[in-house]
Amino acid sequence: LPGFRRLYRIAMPFRLMNSRFQRTCWQRKASIFDRAKKTIVVCLAFGAVCSSFSQKDLSGRKQYPQFRTTSGLPGSGFTISPLGDPSFYGAIAISIPVAYSLANGVWVGGVSFAGRDMQLRFPRFDSSESDFIGNGTGWLMTGFGGKWGRLTASVMVLSSQFDAAFNALYTPPGQRGPVTFGVGVQDSLGDGGTSGQAIDEQGGGNSRSVFATSTWKVRDNVFATAGIGTNRFRFGFGGVSWNMDRSWSLEAEHDGYNFNGGVAYRMRLGNDAGSGFGSLMLGTIRGKYLFASLSFGF
Repeated sequence: LPGFRRLYRIAMPFRLMNSRFQRTCWQRKASIFDRAKKTIVVCLAFGAVCSSFSQKDLSGRKQYPQFRTTSGLPGSGFTISPLGDPSFYGAIAISIPVAYSLANGVWVGGVSFAGRDMQLRFPRFDSSESDFIGNGTGWLMTGFGGKWGRLTASVMVLSSQFDAAFNALYTPPGQRGPVTFGVGVQDSLGDGGTSGQAIDEQGGGNSRSVFATSTWKVRDNVFATAGIGTNRFRFGFGGVSWNMDRSWSLEAEHDGYNFNGGVAYRMRLGNDAGSGFGSLMLGTIRGKYLFASLSFGF
């Protein structure tokens, strides 16, 4: 009996080590399983968007093609929190405006490209209208804030001719519930185009679009947006975004004309809490045109 007790004392540490090893293995398996589930969800959602049909095309009178692949406003291609900070958790969209204006002193810039089909072709700055193979847009925005609320001002470069559109989004102060409201204007000068170059050269009309938008924080990682406005937003718009974790987000929207959707990956540029960020988004416009955007800011 004393010998048995001695053997038991010797074997006990090995039993504990084996038990810890098994727990670690199960935790790793659970982590791998969670990642696999997220990958499957991303693929299914992306496939569902790609398979959409019977939607209006981007071209044509008063279809606003210049503003249907990106909004040039907060949340376009990157996640933004209700407080106006680019965050791991927040609302994200492609071409519809969310209600969260940038916080004071925040800068965000980016570029987006939309192909003429499901193959991503980057625009050539030396291409002519006849051999143009993609639509590219660049933007830069900054936030101002105080007791009066928050205001974002942005500029979009719409083509290689450097024609520009100036936008603004205002979020009033004192909004403490899960729903936030905002108002704004896209293309304040109204000369960004309503129907594409060929029609606009013959008199496409004023493209200034005033809008009102609201974003509901459904959960800490789920956000829903809806709004209405004039011209580009005259049919209303809505969208939902889901932050799957600190890096990955899914988004689906109806921009008043078509369903769009995509997946975004966010990364921190640096180790400090106040470091800049980068966001890469890949998706489709109306299930027909492949879309990609890259955003960065601080």
